[in-house]
Amino acid sequence: MFSFQHKKQWLAVALLLSVSGVQAQNAFSLKQAIQYAYDHTAKVQNAVLEQKITDAKVKEFAGAGLPQVKANADMKYFPDVPTQVLPNFIAPATVGALAGLVQSGALSPSIIQNPATLAAMADPKNYESIAAQFGTSWNTSYGATASWLVADASYFLAKQAQKEVTKLMAYNTQRTKIETAEQVSKAYYMVLISQKRLGLLQANIDRLEKILNDTKAYNKQGFVEQLDVDRLQIAYTNLLTEQTKISEMVSLTGSLLKFQIGMDITQPLTLTDSLDDDQLLKADLIQTNYNPSNRLEMVMLNKQIELTRLQLKAREWAWMPNLVAIGSYSFSHYSNDFDFFKRVKYYPTSVVGVSMGATLFDGNQNKYKKQQVRLQIQQNQNDLMNLKNAFQLELENARTSLKNALLSIQSQKENMQLAAEVVRVTKIKYQQGVGSNLEVMTAETALKEAQTNYLSALYDAYIAKVNFEKATGTLQ
Repeated sequence: MFSFQHKKQWLAVALLLSVSGVQAQNAFSLKQAIQYAYDHTAKVQNAVLEQKITDAKVKEFAGAGLPQVKANADMKYFPDVPTQVLPNFIAPATVGALAGLVQSGALSPSIIQNPATLAAMADPKNYESIAAQFGTSWNTSYGATASWLVADASYFLAKQAQKEVTKLMAYNTQRTKIETAEQVSKAYYMVLISQKRLGLLQANIDRLEKILNDTKAYNKQGFVEQLDVDRLQIAYTNLLTEQTKISEMVSLTGSLLKFQIGMDITQPLTLTDSLDDDQLLKADLIQTNYNPSNRLEMVMLNKQIELTRLQLKAREWAWMPNLVAIGSYSFSHYSNDFDFFKRVKYYPTSVVGVSMGATLFDGNQNKYKKQQVRLQIQQNQNDLMNLKNAFQLELENARTSLKNALLSIQSQKENMQLAAEVVRVTKIKYQQGVGSNLEVMTAETALKEAQTNYLSALYDAYIAKVNFEKATGTLQ
């Protein structure tokens, strides 16, 4: 059996492997980080859900053109059957029939004492109305109705427009992904720049620490003054302070990247891509062929124009009649008793037919609706031309920025290499006793400044690359 100590060791190993697995699982290249953002950010997920909602609405709208069948059942009980008040047509008819019998001799005139009374009885004004109840206490009916939109120009055009709306929402999802890819790329490069800056600063700290230790040794031997040690100590302390700040910046930029891709900011994240200025300088990015029509915004605006043209077509066909087929079947039962579970007689009713309707005159409303749509199409055409010019200007600006950024990288890299060589030579001179401590510190300061300028130029170049890809419609 394993001892408790062995169990602890195995638990520690398992925990270490688990943490290593999490770190390996959260090691992302730029493409992987973008894909992770597609799968986890609320912005992209909501765009996908909105696309699905639109698709469901399109299918819902299409269902209006399919046969509609509804069933119904109705049961009513009348404790008091409704009463209708009618003119008294019974008594005058009875008196009239009695008078006819007397005149024909079928009855003796003595049956009526006074003929004037018979005439008065025949006058309807002398009689009140009759209150009569029609119907039964229990009424039930069961049935079904069906309808089908056989022909409706506006419906079929709207159905076609709904399909175009589905495509437009798919383009909107794609645009959201492009915006996400832009944000993630810039955040990813910011983390890489911060990490590289921290690495260069660590190299400066290590180099200055060695010089500081050597100078302290020289001071103990009496070869240098305490002032030289103090100067190096101040510079070394400043570098350590800056290292702490940059470390916090690396952590902050990492959290920003996690937020951009939809990851829990408490989870570890490792970046597998690296900054390669040589590859960036060799890439022939500026010569990329460009067609403004490739921009997704242009595609979406063209799709919007198509939808507006369909709207105009619907207005032009508004005069056409619509045709609806209808049918229904039902059966009813009437009784004064609750006898629905017995074998009773039901009375069927059925009907089939068609209904057609058309607008003959609408007060010129449709005329002015068509005018509004035509003007809207003109606005869309103007927007299309303006957007094309704006994209061309954006491309020229992005191309210029990228070109200048690449030139800046080359010059700043050469300056950094030259500053590093000055540090190397100055350090040798100082160690050989032919150089001063002040020269070493000046060279270190110049190198640090050159490194900062180089990293800024490198970051600007990668950001310009992202902007150029967006301008050319190639950002994925």
